[in-house]
Amino acid sequence: MCGILGIINQKAETNILRKSLDVLNHRGPDDSGVWQSSNEEVTLGHTRLSILDVSTDGHQPMVSQSGRFVITFNGEVYNFQMIQQELRSLGHNFKSSSDTEVLLQAIEEWGIKKTLEKIDGMYAFGIYDQKEKKAYLVRDRFGEKPLYYSTYKGGLYFSSELKPLTNLVELPKNISNQAVNIFLSYGYIPAPYSIYENIFKLKQGHYIEYDLCASNLKVHQYWNAEKIALEQQTNHLIENEEDAFLEVDRALTSSIKTRKISDVPIGCFLSGGIDSSIITAYYQAQSDKPINTFTIGNENTSFDEAGDAKHIAQYLGTQHTELYIKKRDYLDAVPKLANIYDEPFADSSQIPTALVSQLAKKYVTVALTGDGGDELFGGYNRHIFGETIFHNFKKLPHILRKPSIYTLREIQKYPGFLLRLEKILRIKHIHTKLQKTLTALASVNSESNFYNELCRSSLLGISYEQTHYPSQEFLNAFGFTQWMMLADTLTYLPGDILTKVDRASMAFSLETRAPFLSKELFETAWRLPLEFKVKNRQGKWILRELLKRKIPDTLFENKPKSGFGVPIADWLRHDLKDWAEGLLFAKGVKVSQFVDDKIIETLWEEHISRKVDNSQTLWNVLMLEQWLATHHV
Repeated sequence: MCGILGIINQKAETNILRKSLDVLNHRGPDDSGVWQSSNEEVTLGHTRLSILDVSTDGHQPMVSQSGRFVITFNGEVYNFQMIQQELRSLGHNFKSSSDTEVLLQAIEEWGIKKTLEKIDGMYAFGIYDQKEKKAYLVRDRFGEKPLYYSTYKGGLYFSSELKPLTNLVELPKNISNQAVNIFLSYGYIPAPYSIYENIFKLKQGHYIEYDLCASNLKVHQYWNAEKIALEQQTNHLIENEEDAFLEVDRALTSSIKTRKISDVPIGCFLSGGIDSSIITAYYQAQSDKPINTFTIGNENTSFDEAGDAKHIAQYLGTQHTELYIKKRDYLDAVPKLANIYDEPFADSSQIPTALVSQLAKKYVTVALTGDGGDELFGGYNRHIFGETIFHNFKKLPHILRKPSIYTLREIQKYPGFLLRLEKILRIKHIHTKLQKTLTALASVNSESNFYNELCRSSLLGISYEQTHYPSQEFLNAFGFTQWMMLADTLTYLPGDILTKVDRASMAFSLETRAPFLSKELFETAWRLPLEFKVKNRQGKWILRELLKRKIPDTLFENKPKSGFGVPIADWLRHDLKDWAEGLLFAKGVKVSQFVDDKIIETLWEEHISRKVDNSQTLWNVLMLEQWLATHHV
């Protein structure tokens, strides 16, 4: 894994360039390099975390053998060995064992578009074609690796992170009100937005083509998740149960086989949940020695799966490392979050994710994760119960819809009622899950204000543009549950989950890889009927059945889903109370320019008095204020 940056069609000042590379050092502490064109109007920079071919042969930026292409590459091409064999049959020779060199020669042979169709990986890269005088910026299919860019004053600037980009180009740091509104509603800022008006994130599955001669920029989509899902569901549906087991087993085995290729030590995050457990089980089955697994424990048992993870690790025979973190260690990490996440980010599991990354880095340089399992196989409660709620609401007369929304929201304010409802439905934290379902429902249908009203934040109220979601046609064809699974893949997965893991792991120079996010496994998952994913009011049915073939079901069934969670609601009332009040109510609070002080006071008073659990909304506001204060905006 690496850090990349570039300046296209503008001359770079050496001191500014070096300063920006230094900011990226945590993403690539092993090596760094700079390449400039002869006229100094194209500059590419790179910081390297050596994973494949740790020799100097893997140094970047890398120039192709013909001298035509120059690349700065962040990520992994997992099927590079297969592509290398194909290129050798076409007469290509290789100087290194680096996947970057394979990617360069593939682009020379087939061009950008065809190469992107062939490769399976996680990546963000910039490449310059010296012959055609064109630059390309590319981001992977699912958005595992970040890529920021700006076209300020006619040039093209890009970087893996926001901070070095603001050094490269002296653009006004004007906060984007639209980005703030979205952040306060969702807790993250999705592509193509960034916190600044003049800086953008390249969307997953897209690439930029920039013509230096014309100073012309075009954005292309090379991978369309909805189109692929639609094709698989329509023409390649697997209706036989045993065939489904074989196909998922084969795709998962293949994905892990390619994602465990490494010239440095590698391990697995193991939380004790379905996703990380099945990745660990499959990886251990492919290894002739105990693999490394890592988990962290939590003093609060309702948020702790360390015991479950330990039992699974013992059964599989992994080399397991667990660390029980004291509450003080969690709390001490909170003030550092604004530096780890270079934009406002408010998923509170960011804290334990950073701590488990720090733990794993002591032993390995690469860790496999279970990210993507929920989105592909129906793992969220909104995938299980959302369809019923959606259809029941659609049956209501329009005149009753707004009052019904209001009633549901009011219900969430009474913990006693919710506790009884949780016992009836056997759903933990139903108020949070209900809100997530309502938020998902909001974006499905714009035929009335009802749906728009559902997704409005209690603060400002703004939803994604409709283009972020699957189409109405997809909804009509495959129903709300599968629409929502695909919507999560397009929005929540890259905006929240993958952002969280990338920033937390790379802060400690740890590479993470997500075997669920292979092109082949995505296509396989969408060949399955819904009943192979969600069955008997349980999600990820086929993964559970496959995991039963690896470990006893007593080790994972009937366990509440928590992952690396933290009791943020309780902390805000006690341990983090002074810190939070210092941010929210001190003189010169910066977030006041976006949110009315009285609204914040009301949210805080309701939460402290336990009238309402406002922890997620407050965490959004706190993370925004901390970021604004840290970066002196």
